[in-house]
Amino acid sequence: MPANLDAERFVLGSILLNDAVYLQVAGSLDTDDFSLEKHRRIFARMKDLYERGEKIDRVTIANELMKAGQLESIDGLSYLFRLTTGCRRSQISKAMSGSSRTNRSCEADFQRAETDRPVSDRRRGAR
Repeated sequence: MPANLDAERFVLGSILLNDAVYLQVAGSLDTDDFSLEKHRRIFARMKDLYERGEKIDRVTIANELMKAGQLESIDGLSYLFRLTTGCRRSQISKAMSGSSRTNRSCEADFQRAETDRPVSDRRRGAR
């Protein structure tokens, strides 16, 4: 199945903004469903937090990744913040109800955020 990186980023960003979204996607997605290693690592840490009954957000995910020695491998804190740049809370609820127009809007916002980041960050590329 071809990778849809925008969809992966949207799912992860949505969970970071509203951890209730994790429950909506956890039954359908597994860590191995993500094509990028950094997305698999982020989702795995989300799962760890959920299983311990802890809140899932950028701070808790960053702490988990740091404890596991994986924060730099996902391109650091800046990547976690970029994941949430493209999706606003109002878009998340619409997207979860199946609005493809909203998904395209979030993807376009993320692409703008990617274009705006420093060239040195973009050279690292997707891992």
